[in-house]
Amino acid sequence: MDYKAIINQHKESYLEELFEVIRQKSISAENVGIEACAELVGEKMAAAGVRHVEIIKGDHHPVVYGEHIVSEDAMTLLIYGHYDVQPPDPLEEWDSEPFEPTIRDGRIYARGVGDNKGQFMAQLLAFKTYMTAHGNLPINIKFLIEGEEEIGSRNLEPFIRTHKDKLKADLVYTSDGPMLSNGHPYILLGVRGMLYVELNAEGSAFDNHSGNKGNIARNPVWELVHLLGTMKDSAGRTLIEGFYDEVKPPTDLEKELLMQLPFHLEEIRRDIGDDTLEMTKEEYYRKLCFEPTLNISGLVSGYGGEGAKTIIPSTAKLKLDMRLVMDQDPEKIYQSLEDHIEAHAPT
Repeated sequence: MDYKAIINQHKESYLEELFEVIRQKSISAENVGIEACAELVGEKMAAAGVRHVEIIKGDHHPVVYGEHIVSEDAMTLLIYGHYDVQPPDPLEEWDSEPFEPTIRDGRIYARGVGDNKGQFMAQLLAFKTYMTAHGNLPINIKFLIEGEEEIGSRNLEPFIRTHKDKLKADLVYTSDGPMLSNGHPYILLGVRGMLYVELNAEGSAFDNHSGNKGNIARNPVWELVHLLGTMKDSAGRTLIEGFYDEVKPPTDLEKELLMQLPFHLEEIRRDIGDDTLEMTKEEYYRKLCFEPTLNISGLVSGYGGEGAKTIIPSTAKLKLDMRLVMDQDPEKIYQSLEDHIEAHAPT
């Protein structure tokens, strides 16, 4: 059976199915449209031919689960994805409505099309195409599409423990990451984990005037800035004690495999939007695959609007994310961070 012929025959209807899911808002951080999107994804899963579909609710955003079992003796593949998306802010940066898919220069632009609605809908439609061609599958397929990935999948671990028998599989597959610099997709056998923390600093009980109370009232922003200055050196190496203790260097075989991957510096520069980037192939893949990160993902305080407002802010908020590599224990890293903060900013 010619799969491409089936896809071409149903191209417009497949696109409309994807667009319908994208149009349904599902902003997990704001709990906007979550239940409606879960119901819609369940409908799409059933329409694709998945034999058993259910919406599992509890102390978490609804999880869409589906399974198509052909034989207890067959291999079982579990496909993971998420239907929730990030808020579309800032709206003024969009060239089109974020929840109205728009095709420009052969690309689809919309919130969620690249993370992760486009991916799991492609897999559902691939399932549907295979069923159209052959009537059934050679393996068992399970789908787990959750609604909290963009807020850290905080309930995924207890969900898996509760439903471990239902989710039993030989292989788990997820499509939620970038392609190679030459545009080719690739399969990753592991990714860095994440530890996300938020620090809140307080000064006075309320904002003060910088002219009347400057040098008198404490500024919590400076306290966070000074603290941040103790966390990294000028070369970008993290200075938190114990941060690298469990980090292993790549083996000779791993280095050999990394050097077989494509590397095009100009494409990488365009991809991240920085034409000053200078990095060798070895350095690029070593930093990307084998080194942990300490990233400032947000620093909020004071007045950020147009014009001037001369205040000494009373509060400041810092958000950090750490991408951890194999063998790093997030609890140990968190404790190391706490110890560092206590040593450098105890009040």
